[in-house]
Amino acid sequence: MASIFQRISSKYTKRLHTHPLSTLALTNGALAIVSDILAQSISKPPNPAPPEEDNFVNTESVREEQKYNFARTARLSFYGFATAPLINKWYTVLDKGFPLPKASSSGMRSNVVKAVVKRVAADQILFAPFGLVLFFTGISIMEGASWEGIKDKFEKAYLPGLIANYQLWPLAQMVNFFYVPLKLRVPFASTVGVFWTAYLSWLNSRNPISPERTNRHRIEVKDPLLAKI
Repeated sequence: MASIFQRISSKYTKRLHTHPLSTLALTNGALAIVSDILAQSISKPPNPAPPEEDNFVNTESVREEQKYNFARTARLSFYGFATAPLINKWYTVLDKGFPLPKASSSGMRSNVVKAVVKRVAADQILFAPFGLVLFFTGISIMEGASWEGIKDKFEKAYLPGLIANYQLWPLAQMVNFFYVPLKLRVPFASTVGVFWTAYLSWLNSRNPISPERTNRHRIEVKDPLLAKI
């Protein structure tokens, strides 16, 4: 088993070296699938009670919620695939902007700590808020939200998401920048991000876009015949 894992790891590292962007994008997309499977499994409602036991439960609605949402997973996977190169570029910028001191530097430990703290601060102050804007905007657009729908999503989900981000990512990024080589930082962040993305997927689904806030609804209102095409 160990040898199989080593071979897979070796092939992955080789491909990461020869085709970094495509490998990172595929990795991010695949991990996003895992995240949403986890999110949907956790948030799935229990089986509805039989009608004779509870007449107040809308069993049809609950059964609909119990169905696995493949479109939701596809959206999240595409988002992860599409944004991996941007995230990798950001890590490269951080690495160049806040280089770690060489082993021969005097007071190396102190300098490393300062450099890493600066990296994490820059990441969390500059990229984290932007990353959440990108996530909720991108997912909402793929869900067919109108501009009003996107604004509604931000009002409900952005602040809770940002607070949760600051509870998780500063520590995770300290580990990432201290111990993980540059070429493996996106996979590491993506692995931690399995649980983070599962949370974001759950948060996004908790705040669905109302039908009247979608572009589809606007087409139906403006031109009922066009909506049937």
